Amino acid sequence: MRGGLARAGAFLGAAAVAVGGLVAAGTGHGYPAQDVRMRSGSAWLASSGVGQVSLLDGTSAEVAAQVQVGPPGHALDVVQRDSTAYAVDRSAGTVRRVDGATFEPAAPVTPIDQARDGLTAFAGTDTLYTLDTQRGLLAGRDPLTLAPRGAPQSLAARLSAGTAALDDADRLWTVDDATGDLTWIAGGARTTHRGLVPPGRNVLAAAGGEVVVVSPGARTATSVSPVTGEVAATIPLDLRPDDTVQVSGSPHHDRAYVVVSRGLLDICDLGAANCDTVVPLDAADRRLGAAVEAGDRLFVPDYSTGQVTIVDLTHPSVLARSKVLTPPAPFQLFNRDGIVFFNDPASERAGVIRLDGGVRPIAKYDPADPHKGLHDDHPAPSVPPAPSGQQPSPDQTPPPGTAPSPVPAPPTDGPGTPTGPDPVPPASGVPTTGPPATAPDLRVTLSKAAPQPGEDVSLRVDNAAGGAPATARWDFGDGSQADGVTVTHHWTAEKTYQVSVRATADGQEAATSVSVQVTPPPSVTVPDVVGMPEAGARGALTASNLVPVVTRSTSYTVPAGVVLAQTPKGGTSAAPRTEVTITVSGGKPAPVDLMARAAGAAWATGAGTLTFNGNDGDVRGFALTRHGLTEGGCALEDGTAPDPYLETHPQWVDNGFINGVYTLPRPIVAGDHFRSKIGFVWCNPNEAGDATFVVSVIGPDGVATDVARVHDTSADRVMRQIDADLSAHAGATRIRLRIEAGASSGQDWASWIGPRIGA
Repeated sequence: MRGGLARAGAFLGAAAVAVGGLVAAGTGHGYPAQDVRMRSGSAWLASSGVGQVSLLDGTSAEVAAQVQVGPPGHALDVVQRDSTAYAVDRSAGTVRRVDGATFEPAAPVTPIDQARDGLTAFAGTDTLYTLDTQRGLLAGRDPLTLAPRGAPQSLAARLSAGTAALDDADRLWTVDDATGDLTWIAGGARTTHRGLVPPGRNVLAAAGGEVVVVSPGARTATSVSPVTGEVAATIPLDLRPDDTVQVSGSPHHDRAYVVVSRGLLDICDLGAANCDTVVPLDAADRRLGAAVEAGDRLFVPDYSTGQVTIVDLTHPSVLARSKVLTPPAPFQLFNRDGIVFFNDPASERAGVIRLDGGVRPIAKYDPADPHKGLHDDHPAPSVPPAPSGQQPSPDQTPPPGTAPSPVPAPPTDGPGTPTGPDPVPPASGVPTTGPPATAPDLRVTLSKAAPQPGEDVSLRVDNAAGGAPATARWDFGDGSQADGVTVTHHWTAEKTYQVSVRATADGQEAATSVSVQVTPPPSVTVPDVVGMPEAGARGALTASNLVPVVTRSTSYTVPAGVVLAQTPKGGTSAAPRTEVTITVSGGKPAPVDLMARAAGAAWATGAGTLTFNGNDGDVRGFALTRHGLTEGGCALEDGTAPDPYLETHPQWVDNGFINGVYTLPRPIVAGDHFRSKIGFVWCNPNEAGDATFVVSVIGPDGVATDVARVHDTSADRVMRQIDADLSAHAGATRIRLRIEAGASSGQDWASWIGPRIGA
């Protein structure tokens, strides 16, 4: 274990904090798993497009409340404590409390001045914590009045998505990507464990009674005691250097779940200190989210396809794949009392997923009239309208792949949908009187006249000449059929289908048909945003009905905050709401001092692994730090004695060698160079150091590629300089220093002065 503990004094008073399970900071443009504490089976959901939050009852599949909390288009998040919601407006930099009993929104407050996109909140028992992840500021507010509790405090950690969390025991945790420091706040005091994990991308999660930090670069999962902050175990993970991971924890067991972007789920048993259970999820290169546990199931969101993969934890394997959004879009996923909710903050689409994979869509608001049903505007509808392109299901939604039961559509004033009361089947066995019934005049209504392939369409049959149809049998023209007055269907190919329906109304049977033209999806031209500032690039993509996804990379040539690459490229065509990944420059990368990191490198010779700073008389070879002259008063061959420098000696055999493999704190970027002065320790004219200095970059496949190979002897009394361009190896995270002896390894005291990676 590295580093030590540094304990600070009182922090933001003596308030404790708690939310159910893990709440992760730095959501950015992906949506982390959340486990919220509210009344049983209900959850608050945000709708950024209309500036609202909605309370969904997962049991009845109804909207219990709909509250305006901000202007339409503002970026909204929601955190909650019990039945109370806190609406975080990241566009305005404000927080607003919504009372869980009255649904009344309080006036918005600005917890941290000038906090915008980095603003997030944690709802604790006695304090609402607000955090500016971009500047590293933390401020406390009274959870009832939102009055400030002290001035904002500095939290210098460099935070990103998944690096801050609040656990069930009122502890706030952060991990600093720049230093690997782990900080937690408990009982009003702040404690920091210096260098707990290697610097670089780290992801933090609460798992049962422990905290776990996954370090993709180091390929480890580190479990931490939540009481002492000490390392409980460091568990190897089978990860590639370029893997993107999402991490979550079990709320009831010592298990962590690592979702890998190439389509894998690693299940880590923290008690047994292993991550040996692996479940293949789907094809690689998907944009996956953090897993959510409910019962003995695990739900993994796939933002690329709009589906959720359900894993059986009793016998780890994929149980079902449920489509929740068509077309796909980034969405939130979380568990409340065994009910798993999904939410698209950018639209009205939301719903619940049952443990067997059944999906029950719920519309948070009417997209045709978003103000309908607002608190203090109109009464909330007893049955909310369905999300665009989806049909509400009954309480017992069948698993994917089976035909749904017929469901009458609710009355609505929206275009393309029927109006009037729900159809009521006629009573049977009761004699009727009066004139003969008029023959049914059937009319078909579609929720969309020209759908796209794969887009769900709601179809309803009505009788314009009398009573509502009691039964209906549909033929969709593509070889599939369904029963019900209202049904939902989608077609897979672009063509015109003749849809027919045979229905019974007023005791008489009739039939009709309608043509449905399935059209190709519309396309938009992707704007070229390379060279634009991040804010301008986001705006240009959003204005083109595209979804910006931001990644970051350092660059020697592109200023910080400017887009240096995009996928897909500008000028190409894409479907609306397609994700466009923009890579934003973080400015020049920090130099890597290989002298300072030599103790962390893996040193070995033909005799096996070596301990750094070993004995300079060890016949197996050695690597150590020298400070000026040696114990015998020897200098380098040019007469200098720098402090410090790295001395490496191969195994004392003919043609011996020594290797030092470094895992870098950041990937190599274009423009990086390896630089070092090289030569030998020299004590008298009879010494004859003679060896080859080799510098190699190790790729993701483990293959070492030489970037410099310099032969030198001590006889010339001249130190040489290595300057190797590493641009061709951008993305690599390991480099190797190697000494190869000649026919004799005697006096091969090979030395590296100032080895480093930088501009």
